[in-house]
Amino acid sequence: MKLLRRSRSHRQYVAVVAVLIAAQPPVGVRAQEPAMAGPAPGSLLLTESLRLDYRVLDEDGRDMLTEGTLSIEPAGDGSLRTAWRANGSSKEAEDAILDRRFGTVWWRSHYPDTGYDFVGQRTGDTVVVEGLFEGRPARKELIIDDRPFYFDWRLGLVDFVRSGEDKRQFWVLRPDNQKMYAFEARREDMETILVAGERVPAARVNWGLTGIRRPFYHGDMWFRAEDGVFLRGEQAGRITELIAR
Repeated sequence: MKLLRRSRSHRQYVAVVAVLIAAQPPVGVRAQEPAMAGPAPGSLLLTESLRLDYRVLDEDGRDMLTEGTLSIEPAGDGSLRTAWRANGSSKEAEDAILDRRFGTVWWRSHYPDTGYDFVGQRTGDTVVVEGLFEGRPARKELIIDDRPFYFDWRLGLVDFVRSGEDKRQFWVLRPDNQKMYAFEARREDMETILVAGERVPAARVNWGLTGIRRPFYHGDMWFRAEDGVFLRGEQAGRITELIAR
């Protein structure tokens, strides 16, 4: 992580780092309930803790870029607390609170190799993000609408798969420039794919930017038909796949 040269910037750096190190998921954060959908049916609510191991490969599927564990813990109010921890020396970590429709309410991301260490929170149609970006303190206030916001698509689109909807629009945050983009997920035909040596029925979801920009950035994800667990994703020259549950 880069150190800032000027004394004032250095003081800002130290102050922000101190806040982030002490940051804990806020108590009593109110879940953002999307206006596009009513209360979630009971079948959409996660009631058990999950521990899922994933690996990320290059586009040829030969070289492993990273691997880690995603844990999901349901809370008594229907919200979820999630944590991603990368294995090895990278120390990459993400923590989040999701509402009962898997929309992101609060999160923290820690990427020491690139100097990103920030927290964010959605309140109504406003998302505030602050922390270190390439080692420099920054803060942004982003205005969206009532469509759901998914910081981690592997989790957010679980609700879409379980809902039976054919399409859903949602917001995503691009971490490197801290800008919001509207995306659309579309349900494709069911497929059977190979996961950890076993053939598993899966729901295929094609996603991309909305409107005429879709061809410029799009990809596919597969979710287990049984419960909506994310199995595999292909995007931006990378393959993410479940290796153990």
